[in-house]
Amino acid sequence: GYRVQSLFAGLHVYKQSRACVRVAPGPDGEAQSTQSCSKAAGKAVWKGSRTPQRSPGGEGAGNQGLGVSAGQEWLWDAPPCIGDRIAVIGGGMIGASLAVLLSRFPLGRLQLVDTDPVKRDMARAMGIEAVEPEALQAECDIIYHASTTEAGLAQGLERLGDEGELVELSWFGSHVPAVPLGTSFHARRLRITASQVSTIGRARRYRRTHAARMDLVMHMLQDPVFDALISGESGFADLPGAIAGLAQGELPTLCRAIRYPDPGPRG
Repeated sequence: GYRVQSLFAGLHVYKQSRACVRVAPGPDGEAQSTQSCSKAAGKAVWKGSRTPQRSPGGEGAGNQGLGVSAGQEWLWDAPPCIGDRIAVIGGGMIGASLAVLLSRFPLGRLQLVDTDPVKRDMARAMGIEAVEPEALQAECDIIYHASTTEAGLAQGLERLGDEGELVELSWFGSHVPAVPLGTSFHARRLRITASQVSTIGRARRYRRTHAARMDLVMHMLQDPVFDALISGESGFADLPGAIAGLAQGELPTLCRAIRYPDPGPRG
């Protein structure tokens, strides 16, 4: 088993187009990184004797913190009210983490939407109502969009109630998505809000630091429900095969932990 000791220590995310490189301490404590910036490499999370670790009975670490930190930030940017009807479109690491956090609010309705039945099953295992896009109910107060698709964005706007708010969480990179701002968008006074985890949300910006936010995320990550987000683990020596397996769809692609070997005691 693993114990959560730190969250983003040595873990930095650099975005390039729709890909990520995740950097974490290697066995010697020095920062190391993947040489690939492929989409498959973005599914890998580094783990070793000095990286973030889960509590006993848990499995995996690291990227859960990214999802929970982002989700917590978006709740500061667009907090729901009691009884709200909420939807999260996109059930990957970010969307699923956010849905778990939202499930702790006294909402009137919460749905997570994804086209992938595996992700829907994972969300249901965490206690979240997960549906296909066609089953998303209308008249939502807030919709958090995290699918990085034009179809998801369009559906989010369509299923909002009048004067509802869509919080855009997807990062489209160099792609310029089509956004349906015609038809009834203005008449219904809909809103689109951008959110980004690198800064503290306006609602807490002058009363919270990044360190305080990290402490909060660390506390939330003690909940074993987040263990479901780790889809598997590979040893560092098996990294080339793991990256190939992720790229070819042979391994589960939600979040795979890459484990450094134990360097043993130092002289």
